[in-house]
Amino acid sequence: MSNANPRIAFNGVNAANGQYGLQLDGRQLADLIFGNASPVELRAQKDKYDDAIRNANLPTHRGVGEGIDATNLAQAGWGIIFAHADPHLEAVQEALQPLLALRKAQAGEHFRIFAGVDAYRPTESKLDFLRRFKVGSGAVDPKRGVPYYLLLIGSPELIPYEFQYQLDVQFAVGRLDFDAVAQYASYAASVVAAEQGQTRLARTASFFSVTHADDDATAFTDQYLVHPLLERLTPQYPNWQIQSVQGALTTRAQLEGLLGGAQKPALLFTASHGVEFPLGDAKQEHHQGALLCNEWPGPRQWTGGALPADFYFAGEHLASSANPAGMISFHFACYGGGTPQYYDFAHKEAQERFAIAERPFVAQLPKHLLGHPNGGALAAVSHIDRAWSYSFKQNQTPQTTVFEGALERLLKGEPLGWAL
Repeated sequence: MSNANPRIAFNGVNAANGQYGLQLDGRQLADLIFGNASPVELRAQKDKYDDAIRNANLPTHRGVGEGIDATNLAQAGWGIIFAHADPHLEAVQEALQPLLALRKAQAGEHFRIFAGVDAYRPTESKLDFLRRFKVGSGAVDPKRGVPYYLLLIGSPELIPYEFQYQLDVQFAVGRLDFDAVAQYASYAASVVAAEQGQTRLARTASFFSVTHADDDATAFTDQYLVHPLLERLTPQYPNWQIQSVQGALTTRAQLEGLLGGAQKPALLFTASHGVEFPLGDAKQEHHQGALLCNEWPGPRQWTGGALPADFYFAGEHLASSANPAGMISFHFACYGGGTPQYYDFAHKEAQERFAIAERPFVAQLPKHLLGHPNGGALAAVSHIDRAWSYSFKQNQTPQTTVFEGALERLLKGEPLGWAL
């Protein structure tokens, strides 16, 4: 007999109990979406939403203005934003000097450091910040005072994720957040070495796609995201060696070889569950967002409770002998980039955002990759909060255009911020 109220699989596995981090059946999902609101209340909420959209000062265009080449820093500009409240600002700025000198030479008059009175101030929104420099929403023109490429420096406690989300609608935004000043210096040196030709990697791209028995989430990601990407990119880029790592090969040891080990590619794309931990768990800030590998047998076969740490790859598992220098790592995984303090997907009007962490934080794996003492990766791209399959699949059909475009631009050697 078929189950009239089947369970729905979501991305993310709770490492504290070995099961899905979010488990809902169809009825619970409907309750989550609609709550107990009456038709009159739902209509009022819709009217409120429509009014907000009509009255919002929304940009009509994302990207640079007409005639500006986004791949040329001399035209698009580059800037770095420090937090006014950062007690280590001067030391970090000094550690980044080699990178800042390079970017100043590349961007020229459109290079800008937002520090001192220009630094990000606590509680500022994107509009508040831009208003200080007499810049509004819409296509970016660096001549107005704010460059297109912007690098945030510091933790999401100092510069909130919400500010980054808002800014990224209009600008190309990245973030560096390390636990030690030396990591900033290592990252800066690695980027300069790569861009000056001192670090050269072969044109290899590896796709590491983990699947588990009885696990729809990873099956969907493999079928509707990774395979379509491989089918699209492999014939289009014959000058790249594009390889697939799947099935039983997706072990933690294999991933270690790809993350700065003997099999290090220039571009690594991983698709897996990200592990998560409940609020208050001592492991949360150290291991949340770690990449769950093939060692986990799946939700039905695993009955052992909490996951052993050797089932997944966290920042502390990156070997001291690793050398991620020159590579770009792209992780489709829940919390792979970081965790907000409050859950971002509590959409019901009657439901306040609830805490999922004691404070917001950047995941440890990107930190270790970017700031490794042997040479940091050029970039690490992943999710803040939970990843969702509707970003690549609708009506059982792959919808991978956004992913294809981003990866194609990277394979062509275009800037990461422009690719995303």
